[in-house]
Amino acid sequence: IAKSSGITNSHFNDVNLMTTVRNLFIAGTETSATTLRWGLLLMAKYPKIQDQVQEEVNRVIGSRQVQSEDRKNLPFTDAVIHETQRLANIAPVAGPHRMSQDVTFQGHFIKKVGLIRKLIWKIKPM
Repeated sequence: IAKSSGITNSHFNDVNLMTTVRNLFIAGTETSATTLRWGLLLMAKYPKIQDQVQEEVNRVIGSRQVQSEDRKNLPFTDAVIHETQRLANIAPVAGPHRMSQDVTFQGHFIKKVGLIRKLIWKIKPM
């Protein structure tokens, strides 16, 4: 692409394009699949919630196809989806951070130069 446009100092190249597309694909499919897996598990565990979601979907949508505009009319279902994502920690590792200064947190010394990665499952275990 850069060659055909005549740009020689571009950061955009085939490797960057493939990496970006791969990241988008993995991020989109993995979080959706994980949300669905946890949703199925939690619906099986809480059948009364499943019944309430089903009743709301039947009442609002009936037998037609679901449309994105339906979301505003499905507050309980929307809340259940958000709660599923909160409980399931669908992305268990948060983005990395760097310390701006040395700090001691809950008895653990963390150097300024250290890279911090949070494992969310350890913050709020299921």
